[in-house]
Amino acid sequence: MVNDLIDLRNKMKKKKPDFNKQSSHKKKRLAKKWRKPRGSDSKIKRCYKGYPRKVKVGFKGPAEVRGLSREGQNIVLIKCIDDLKGLNKDKDIVCLSNFGQKKKIEIVKECLNLGLKIMSLKDPSKFLSGVEGGLKKKKEERKKKQEEKSKKAAEKKEEKDKKDGIEAKVEEEDKKKEKKEKDKLLTKREV
Repeated sequence: MVNDLIDLRNKMKKKKPDFNKQSSHKKKRLAKKWRKPRGSDSKIKRCYKGYPRKVKVGFKGPAEVRGLSREGQNIVLIKCIDDLKGLNKDKDIVCLSNFGQKKKIEIVKECLNLGLKIMSLKDPSKFLSGVEGGLKKKKEERKKKQEEKSKKAAEKKEEKDKKDGIEAKVEEEDKKKEKKEKDKLLTKREV
């Protein structure tokens, strides 16, 4: 029964027109999504023949299969790993919410263990291998950058120490010279 209704819904979807905002085909700035026509002379509002169709209740799919996937499974939005508990692999299909890659990897692994289908990924195992490889490369690059930074910092410190040592010697020599000159001046006055 459900399969027949799903087939019926798919046939109805093929016949369903694209509902776009009035004059969206004329002007780029108008979005390609539905807004009810409100003009007093609007041909779409008055349902004139030859103009785009208006949204009506008759375009809805059967109520029994509304909200189900194409295969007839319940779509479940997942926001964390705890949402996976209690799902049936035959009746439910997983739709992933927006989150980071680390969390996504954990959830996809858990789905594979439980045998759940993921709606937004065609091949979860291929996704996992690609993402994990990318994360490993990023970690290696970060380590290399940190090592380079630490080497540069050590080199700068050594150069600074050398400069400080040389400057200290030069300052000591300058002080000695100044002291000798002062002593010479003082001795000359007394004579």
